[in-house]
Amino acid sequence: MGDCIEESLIETSQGRLYLKKNLKGKGVPIVLLHGFSFTSDVWGNIGLYGELCRRKISFVAPDMPYGVKVKRSFRARSIERNIEALREALGELDVTQAYLVGASLGGYAALRYTVTFDRVVGMTLIAPVNSLEDDIIDYMRETGIHVLVVYGSRDNIVDIEEMKKFVEEVGNAELKIYENAPHPAYLAYPERFREDLIRHYAESIQGGV
Repeated sequence: MGDCIEESLIETSQGRLYLKKNLKGKGVPIVLLHGFSFTSDVWGNIGLYGELCRRKISFVAPDMPYGVKVKRSFRARSIERNIEALREALGELDVTQAYLVGASLGGYAALRYTVTFDRVVGMTLIAPVNSLEDDIIDYMRETGIHVLVVYGSRDNIVDIEEMKKFVEEVGNAELKIYENAPHPAYLAYPERFREDLIRHYAESIQGGV
């Protein structure tokens, strides 16, 4: 897993949340929210933990309770309970600002977290579900949070037109299409995804890394 990564179990009002973290790096921490069919292990599988450690960028990666394969955190499908547990855990870690990364349902959790709790400086979303909810669009448009949307051209869960409309409605957003990639597009192009994420993160925090 690497010497820079620590594992923690944090008690929240919703239940116990397992997470991997490195908060000894520089800059605003990146918070990584996996999809429904994954756990926090997926970010290590695509080499992202190693890249963030090498660049000395802080990060937090929980096993989100909505995950069907999650066993180390409490289990809950409610997005409200998920983001409340995340808020409490980040507070316990003294994370006051964050750059959010969310895949599919994790992308929706990232958007709902942003609308509910604010203090988000930028986002990378991989084919987020339910992205066109009115309050999400209104909030993102008003705040102008810098968003990168990654989409696989062979996605059979989220329609490309939904992603195009989201980017158009939000305004301060860009869409990158990964050709011949499935719904979890980052799995097909891990190196490209790491590069796109870190570039967008650097632009969002306006200081480089």
